[in-house]
Amino acid sequence: MTRRKRTAPTPPQWRPLERGRAVPKQPEEIAEMVAMAVRSGIPEEEAIRRVAEAIDAAARDEIWLNDRYVVHLDRDPFVTGTAGLEGSLHISVRRTDRKAVHDWRDLQRIKDQLAGPDREAIEVYPSADRLVDTANQFHLWVLPEGEHVPYGWFRRFVSDEEGGGTRQRPGAGV
Repeated sequence: MTRRKRTAPTPPQWRPLERGRAVPKQPEEIAEMVAMAVRSGIPEEEAIRRVAEAIDAAARDEIWLNDRYVVHLDRDPFVTGTAGLEGSLHISVRRTDRKAVHDWRDLQRIKDQLAGPDREAIEVYPSADRLVDTANQFHLWVLPEGEHVPYGWFRRFVSDEEGGGTRQRPGAGV
């Protein structure tokens, strides 16, 4: 019997994001958001305030989407938590199917399209007291133009080659 090598299915072609518009929340969605906050231990009055602020902030966001993602782009540093870093952006990404799947290359493409390929962004894994995890969303904070994250690699090195026991999917150059 001959064994065939398994190959991963080819991912669908990347489609650039297109500008969309926000859809107003329905009363039952708002009530569920408040109920979820209360279940997490937030007092009801505070939960109502936070949900109202979140809905107000989301209404100001730019909405971008394609067949895989819904993306909110927020340019307000006071809302994004980047006050003092003029020119920062907050990019909130969720899949259209609402699955908790995280594809680094897709997030890189989204950052490049909305903020530019020469800007750097970070994804924060916060301390427990600052944790926000409510909707299978991923958040990128884009630094002001010309600013760089002081961590990470300082030279480009991408490869589509396999070797040394590693396996890389095609398209490493994003």
